[in-house]
Amino acid sequence: MKRLLFIFGFIFCFVTSKAQSVDELAVQQVIDVLFNGMAAKDGAAIKSVMHSSARLQSISIDDTGKPKIQLETVENFAKQIASIPANVKIEERVLFYDVKVDGNLAQVWAEYQFYINDKMTHCGVDAFQLYKDENSDWKIIQISDTRHKDNCD
Repeated sequence: MKRLLFIFGFIFCFVTSKAQSVDELAVQQVIDVLFNGMAAKDGAAIKSVMHSSARLQSISIDDTGKPKIQLETVENFAKQIASIPANVKIEERVLFYDVKVDGNLAQVWAEYQFYINDKMTHCGVDAFQLYKDENSDWKIIQISDTRHKDNCD
């Protein structure tokens, strides 16, 4: 009997971890769509993975050394990216993803380096929050990021 319970417990844990990893992969794919949309300067692709009420916040240090928060709307962000000239290449390279999922909520911590025309301009961390909607689609509801010009190696 103990052996049977152990086997069922092992199978349950295996199936549960597999279900979680499927969601983690789906969440990462949503973020990849965002970054690929940015690289392609495709505002529609960017908006396709964002909830209409999503918040975008950048945390940086101003010229006086004080922290500041810059707020952006999804619509404005998508327009800004789409308006980048064709001869300017942008790329956000994620060094690693740390994805956590609990039901319909996901949190992602991603270190990145940002490049313009293959030259690194800054680095930092993106902190994403996503939720799985009634259609089982993951949508970004919050992005907070930091931006540094130093110590990016």
